Formats: sequence, structure tokens, C-alpha cells
Amino acid sequence: MASILFTLAFDKVWLGKPPSGFSPIASLLSLLSAGTGRQAAYWLFYVCWWLHLLILLAFLLYVPQSKHAHLLFVPFDIVLSGTGPPGRPCKLDFSDETAEEFGVGKIEHFTKGQLLDLYACVECGRCTNMWR
Repeated sequence: MASILFTLAFDKVWLGKPPSGFSPIASLLSLLSAGTGRQAAYWLFYVCWWLHLLILLAFLLYVPQSKHAHLLFVPFDIVLSGTGPPGRPCKLDFSDETAEEFGVGKIEHFTKGQLLDLYACVECGRCTNMWR
């Protein structure tokens, strides 16, 4: 957030734009950095712009591998899930005496919807407590 605010501030200094009520923080920062000169503001604008871009690209790599990955999967889970409680397992048939396994023993036993529920889960329990 700071990188984009400084980018906007140095843009105002570089191009000589007046302070604006539509961007009050960037305008305040541009007034504080008005003494840097147009050439320095030009270079600082591009430094902050590239810094902002690199930060965004770093977060694009970080988020899918972090605990915040559920933010990416929750919208798909909501759209593709049914109306029942999320993560509800399938009913087990104990009357089948030929079955050697009951329930889920391998990751391959989960359906695609259940796997999406697992990716979208934040393990707080709020989604399952809502349906009880």
C-alpha cells in the first residue's frame, strides 16, 4: 500500500499536479516531497512503481502456498457446492459384508467437491457449526 501511495505522490510531483481531495494521502505525501525536484520525482516514481509490481508478483507466488490459499478457493467452493452442510461425508453402507474398507482411506477416495472443500477450509469450524 505504501508503494502505491508513494508512486501516486511522486507522480503528482513529477507532472506538477495539484493536491486533490480524491487522493488525500498521496497529495499530503506529494506536498512533503515537493522539494525533491521533477527529475528526482521521475526516477522515484518508477522505483516505487517497479517496487509495487515486484511486491504484487511476490504475493502471487506466496498466497497459493500459504495459509491464505483458502481466499482463492472459497468463491469456487461456494458456487460449486450444494446447499447442504459443507464437507458432509457420504453415508456408509455397513450392510455390505464384502467391503474391505469403510470411509476414506486414501486421498483418491474423496470426490472433487470434497477436495475443493478441503482447499477452501480455514479449519476454524465456523462453516460446519453454522449447519448444526
